[in-house]
Amino acid sequence: MPLNHADPDDPRTLPLRMKRILAPTQPARGQLWLVQGGPGGSAWEDFNTLRRDMHDQVDDLDHYIIEHRGTGGQARLQCPQEQAQDSDGGAAITEGEWGDCVAHLQDAWGDQLDHFGTTDAAEDLRVAIDAVKQPQDRVFVWGISYGTYQLARYLWLAPDQADGVILEGISPPGASFVQYSQAMNRAGQALMEDCDQDPVCSERMGAPAWDVLQQTLDAIEAGHCAQLGATVQDFFVPFFGTLLINRPLRDLLPAMIHRLQRCNADDRAVWANAYRTLFTGPGDPNRLGPAQTLFFHVALSERWPTQGLSVEAAQQEEDGLLMSTALTLRIARRAQGWPTYPSPDPQYNALPPAPQTPILMLQGELDAATPVEGARTVAQHFDGPGQTYVEFPGGAHAVSDACGRQIAAQFLNNPAATLDTTCAQNSELPVFDIPADIAQFVFGTTDVWGDDL
Repeated sequence: MPLNHADPDDPRTLPLRMKRILAPTQPARGQLWLVQGGPGGSAWEDFNTLRRDMHDQVDDLDHYIIEHRGTGGQARLQCPQEQAQDSDGGAAITEGEWGDCVAHLQDAWGDQLDHFGTTDAAEDLRVAIDAVKQPQDRVFVWGISYGTYQLARYLWLAPDQADGVILEGISPPGASFVQYSQAMNRAGQALMEDCDQDPVCSERMGAPAWDVLQQTLDAIEAGHCAQLGATVQDFFVPFFGTLLINRPLRDLLPAMIHRLQRCNADDRAVWANAYRTLFTGPGDPNRLGPAQTLFFHVALSERWPTQGLSVEAAQQEEDGLLMSTALTLRIARRAQGWPTYPSPDPQYNALPPAPQTPILMLQGELDAATPVEGARTVAQHFDGPGQTYVEFPGGAHAVSDACGRQIAAQFLNNPAATLDTTCAQNSELPVFDIPADIAQFVFGTTDVWGDDL
């Protein structure tokens, strides 16, 4: 791809990876282009996850991805020394390594760092589609999370190229990471309120679930459950925040809090098993994972105001949260001295003029990463013929069960048709009576709550 799409006289190029899986039915009707989130997530490594077995539902579209520049291959933004397996944090960059990492990026890439943003990535998608599609092909693009933010930019650049657009876990233009941690905490509180309304969950907790969590974390600060060897801010709060993003793991949170409050030997064994299963599994040794440097590069260049939170203010805010991955604080720590690229054209901070393109919008009500309020503003903007907003009560960051796929399949088969979305009302609701197979996998036992009730 051209390094700088805006300057046709710049001869420099950037190698980007693409991947394709052909439709079972050939000749195919067209293509479905899948746009990964992050920023920093690898569509190349996560291709099968992004596809979600959609060929079982719609078997006549070839599936494509093009990597976001900076996530993989020769164009991956990385710091070899700081991310070496024998470095302080292994593949993760520690606080003490970031200064050397940023210096390496500037030395290795120089002014090319100005061209790793959303606009150039959206242009890559547009150019790739033009290169592949045939005149008779139907073209669909499906973005998740930051991928929806990228597709909003794409619709500025190519409003008529796609025959249909799917936005899932919607991250609208103009949104900032300044409020990210607070929004995540609010989603956690809303989930605990759902627990209070659930007969199984409320009986087990014995008191308002958010209060139980607060009291339990306060007790840990005073020495409760010290056998786990973990602290509130460095372990428990980010553990809860991480699970909150994903359903069905999110639904395990009340039981985990309940067991932490009691903290007998069985409870500690459940916690140890959950940590090993979710965070220290064997994994794929060849998998690079998200590009941390690209995440901060895009976040600080486009989604962090010039006068963002100071580190001190972000830390003070973080200290009062019960469920948070501390992302706002981590971005604030990187803000000083980061080699940001020039701000995008101001028009890109707004949604593009409503195109005629059919658009399907899928959003969870309890999305802890891309809050529902932003999605609702997008739905108000894209409200023309063939533009459908589907909100899943109790839904998390990605629409996880069959209902979302069924609705997407209807759209991909006939984007102009009226969609049957009735299944969305009950498909993503929290389920606190955890299925035995999930409990066994995460907890190491089918006894979710550990009570004799």
